[in-house]
Amino acid sequence: MKYIFAEAVNDVFQRFVLEANIDKSESSALFIGKMRILTISHYNIIKKAIKDHKHCVVALVSNKNTEVLEPLRLKMLQLCFGDNIQIITAKTANIFSIFKQSNYQIVTVICGDDRKDDYSRMLKGTDVKIEVSPRGVSASEVIKNLDDFEYFKKNTPKEIHIMYNEILSHKEDYSKTKS
Repeated sequence: MKYIFAEAVNDVFQRFVLEANIDKSESSALFIGKMRILTISHYNIIKKAIKDHKHCVVALVSNKNTEVLEPLRLKMLQLCFGDNIQIITAKTANIFSIFKQSNYQIVTVICGDDRKDDYSRMLKGTDVKIEVSPRGVSASEVIKNLDDFEYFKKNTPKEIHIMYNEILSHKEDYSKTKS
């Protein structure tokens, strides 16, 4: 009984701290994805979010197949965007769990057409808007063509081209991931 009470008090305290740290006066966008390899499509979506919103939060989702690649994926995001984005790591794409981790109040969720209905259901009754981004080259296609450096260069941001050999050294790990 004492444990349950302590857990409840801790939960209330964490919510208080989270709410105290959220900047509610600024336009903030959230983009969620596995981004197994950061493609030029991911890059352009995030660049547009940075341009259109005061803050951009990127939630990097990892599952049992992609968690081994998480440090590599984080490095790609850092190389491309540095401090221009807040990166959140998550085990699921549960929007409300991700919202709690953000330093900002999310007003827009950016997603592909394939996620729009799910996110609309989850966000029903909130003021959060959904912005649908065009689908471009997929990480699956880049992974399938990983041995082709020219294909890699054409479909990934130039900032990560210096990582090609490092990414290629994880080819076996990539073969275990799914889109």
